[in-house]
Amino acid sequence: MSYNHGLVKGLSRVKAKAIFMLLAVPLFAEAFELSAQRTGAPSRSETRSVPGGLAVTFGAYATRSDAEVVVARLRTAGLPGFHRLSTINASDAWRVYVGPFTNDADAGNARLRALAIRTDVRADIIQVDAIQAEGRKALVGGRTEGWTRIDAVDLFRAYADNEVLANQLYKGRALLVTGEVRLIQSGINGRPLVVLLAGSRFDTVHVNGLSIAEATELVKGQSLTVACVGAGSVIGTPQLRECILH
Repeated sequence: MSYNHGLVKGLSRVKAKAIFMLLAVPLFAEAFELSAQRTGAPSRSETRSVPGGLAVTFGAYATRSDAEVVVARLRTAGLPGFHRLSTINASDAWRVYVGPFTNDADAGNARLRALAIRTDVRADIIQVDAIQAEGRKALVGGRTEGWTRIDAVDLFRAYADNEVLANQLYKGRALLVTGEVRLIQSGINGRPLVVLLAGSRFDTVHVNGLSIAEATELVKGQSLTVACVGAGSVIGTPQLRECILH
């Protein structure tokens, strides 16, 4: 049997190339995913196809007027937006979307810009479920026994890793959340919105419900603990409502 050095050499090159591709493709895919995360590209769960392109899910609201207020704020900020009637937990709700956009990059950039828009309108964001009655009762009573203690960084990571699981653990629950104040803003009707830092400047937790008197005493950079009810997330940002300083 003759030994063909050229054939063996050629097969070796093919084999080496195949091994390279097997190793490289996952790395390229991972690099692409990291690039998407850095540019703020929305996940599949945050976008939907609509006439004209892609739209980023912003939130769901209890009344049409609330949704219209949010859409108006989006447009004032230079972002296209619209709302659609939906049904959540057998009740009417109005979902607000940012868009449409023709590509993922534009949708991702809009998502980051939308994070800066306050959403503390009347009735606030209902997301998918209503706040659990026992959570409200605990807040009214001022008791903290059995509350879940968590810091803002861990709460943000929980939602970033698995929003479905995070909702099971924290949404509608009585929470004691500790974090660093990044922003203190005055929202619609002068109601305070406090933003807690949860990593990078885009990683935040929104605190709703503090009184004006409480908010005026806050200072950017200070550490605080708030007693709140978990309210899901909006575009990846965890929301807290009915908060009081603890």
